[in-house]
Amino acid sequence: MPTKKRALKVFLCHAHADREAVYALYTRLTEYGVDAWLDKKKLLPGQDWELEIRKAVREADVVVVCLSKQFNQAGFRQKEVRLALDTAMEKPEGDIFIIPARLDECENLESLRKWHWVDLFEKDGYQDLVRALRARADKIGATLRQVDQPQLKEKRKEYKLNQPLWVIVIIAVIFIIGLSFLGRGMFLNLIATPTRMSLTNTSAAISPSKIISSKQTPTKTPIPPTPFPTVTPSPEIQQYFTEEFDHGYENWSHFLRKGDNENFSLSLENGGLIFNIAAPRTYAYLVYELVKYKDVRIDVHTQNFGVNENNVTIFCRYTPDAGWYEFNLFNNGLYNILFTKPDKSGNLNYGLIAEGGSNKINQGRATNEYAAICEGRTLTLYINGVLTRTVEATQYELSEGKVGFSVSSYDSAPVQVSLDWIRINKP
Repeated sequence: MPTKKRALKVFLCHAHADREAVYALYTRLTEYGVDAWLDKKKLLPGQDWELEIRKAVREADVVVVCLSKQFNQAGFRQKEVRLALDTAMEKPEGDIFIIPARLDECENLESLRKWHWVDLFEKDGYQDLVRALRARADKIGATLRQVDQPQLKEKRKEYKLNQPLWVIVIIAVIFIIGLSFLGRGMFLNLIATPTRMSLTNTSAAISPSKIISSKQTPTKTPIPPTPFPTVTPSPEIQQYFTEEFDHGYENWSHFLRKGDNENFSLSLENGGLIFNIAAPRTYAYLVYELVKYKDVRIDVHTQNFGVNENNVTIFCRYTPDAGWYEFNLFNNGLYNILFTKPDKSGNLNYGLIAEGGSNKINQGRATNEYAAICEGRTLTLYINGVLTRTVEATQYELSEGKVGFSVSSYDSAPVQVSLDWIRINKP
């Protein structure tokens, strides 16, 4: 009995500003029998949206990256692309997995230039996309129906034609609100003292009785009540959250524990926080300043852009004088867990708690996802989703402190590492 073919799974990565055009693409793909993943249609209330997106990318047969001028300014969408790139590395060479699809005349992302893109705004663009999807479906044994549909270009034209209507509505609302506050006194005055107008002969004499005496008390214009100022509540301090650095890193401090400041800088590029280290033996720290944690889990997603030896660090219970716990991951496949405490001169002293090596660390120029858990005196390390080490720090007394991330260079430089995101959560 023949096995029933499943639908081709396609993840649509897009900027929020392009949602109408991408929804039109989603509709057409589903008519072809494609199991298309679009956040607007797939995410349910209460779901962890970030977790679901990462799961959908990993389960997809194809990722269509809908490029546009708006997409090139988006934050988390850039991270979706990097996740797709990580997944593409696991696919056999030559497989169609990532398809850059331009919605307008925009620049392609540097990270996607190795793949030929399709222009969906061109006459045959959509059919070219379907041919690529069909080739992928045939190779993996998925199914794709034959359907004749109007061009996506017409959908985008229709959307663009409707855009001015929204602009008019917004301007009208602002105008009405402005009249309700700024012109209220003038409006009430017109109601209180209406002027009667009549069509008369301009040559007729004006009756003295119609002339208003200068001693007559003028009509008072009602003064509208002064509205109470709107009080904006202070934002609650975030205790558990995912930081993607889309809006900077104002709640984080950064400093060097070793090295010269002139050899270190932080920059925001392509949705990540980049640690740029220009000299050997430089230790750069990033600390979340708003909360002290007792038991906590810290997850990070990092990219190493250089070839020189370096390590990244997750730390917990950070107190500058009392010390902290460090989970150090080296780009040569080694790791260790340390108790770290500065002496009176500021030099760092280390107490080794555990060390080892793992073939789960992607070495060299690669991406990795690490997690560290500090719970009581139990310290736990995960490397790319795999439980790697659990130890008891019985000889040290650290009850609470801040959390953060660190990048260090050793005997060579430069070192460039991107912290794509950091998640702070309950253990």
